[in-house]
Amino acid sequence: PQALTKHPSDVLHLNVGGLTNVAVLRKTLTHFEHSTLAYRFSGRWDDSLEKTKCGSFFIDQDPQVFLSLLNYLRQCDQKTPDHKMKRLPPPPPTVEFCSMLESYGL
Repeated sequence: PQALTKHPSDVLHLNVGGLTNVAVLRKTLTHFEHSTLAYRFSGRWDDSLEKTKCGSFFIDQDPQVFLSLLNYLRQCDQKTPDHKMKRLPPPPPTVEFCSMLESYGL
């Protein structure tokens, strides 16, 4: 069998909290290279990560909190017309959000 190559453009399917399904590019989750989140979704550990019956990666987080992080990461990947990275303020620092950031090393 041919080994699958992991690319930043891979589309990953996530199930967040058992309630929300979302598709995201691998490069979005690995935007902050030295974070636990990036390490987890680098592609190296895909076979050992928790998955649902349909094969989506399972994220055991509150969907609303995780999706606010995901939207922030998506915006970080966007560039301005002069090709500079946008500097965006993070979402509001709720206790849940800060706890999640800490668990992902962000």
